[in-house]
Amino acid sequence: MIKFSTGPIIFLTIYLFVKNFKELKSYIFGYRFLIIYFFIVIFLIQQFIYTGCLFFPSSLTCLNVSWFNVDYIHLSKQIELINKSYSIAKDIYQPQEYLENFNWFSFWLKRNYVEISEHLLTIILPSLIFIFFLKKKTNSRFFIKEKKIIYFFLLINLFFWLNFSPVYRFGAHLFITLSFIVLLDLFNTRIFSKKIFIIFISIFFIFNFSKNLKRIFESPEIFLGIQKMNNKYLLNELSSNEYVKVYIPHIEKNKKNGWQGRLCWDIPFICSYNKIKIDKKYGYLFINKLNN
Repeated sequence: MIKFSTGPIIFLTIYLFVKNFKELKSYIFGYRFLIIYFFIVIFLIQQFIYTGCLFFPSSLTCLNVSWFNVDYIHLSKQIELINKSYSIAKDIYQPQEYLENFNWFSFWLKRNYVEISEHLLTIILPSLIFIFFLKKKTNSRFFIKEKKIIYFFLLINLFFWLNFSPVYRFGAHLFITLSFIVLLDLFNTRIFSKKIFIIFISIFFIFNFSKNLKRIFESPEIFLGIQKMNNKYLLNELSSNEYVKVYIPHIEKNKKNGWQGRLCWDIPFICSYNKIKIDKKYGYLFINKLNN
């Protein structure tokens, strides 16, 4: 049974595919995509070897092989709840209820709209301003013939992104591609000006460098790469033994590091909140999670 949350998108995708099949089949099944299909097959084989499923974490594609573990599917649900911002709605919905019927969408949007809008405005607003200063063409025609095909693949990708892992950085390429196609249509109605283009690029570079210089001058110290978190930690006495020591983050002392202070960043191995059992055999450490 298809849930309402994903059903309409699936049916809409199938409808568009069937309706435009004659236009799509010669393009989709062309030789130009053989290398892509080859990598897709390799990816599916890899997923099956790792998890016992072809399309992880969809249980419908899992086979009852010796290495398949149903706990992986349960874990994927927990990750899905995190990615769909369940933390801000846990007092309103039960986990399963939250994931149904797009109940999660408004909470997810509230959590992510600033990041998404800032990113899209950074792309769209400068382009629109640039287009505004260009002269109009008398005749223009969109020169990408496969416009419907591009939108079709964008729709499929958007469905998978929203359904499984709607973290913006995982779907940024979809928004960039969509912005590119829409803006390209607008650019094609204008006459390109090298002079205006150079002026705009110069302004953007000056703005970008000024922001970075301001951040450098305001920083108390200059460092290369990623700044070290310097998280403090405690000994996890319940899990430590004669073979190895286990640590946990010291949340109270790490408050200045925000949510990153709760993670096992910059903390000696092994770091875990869970109660674990560690044995050593033939020079290898065997780590097992114990039920609380």
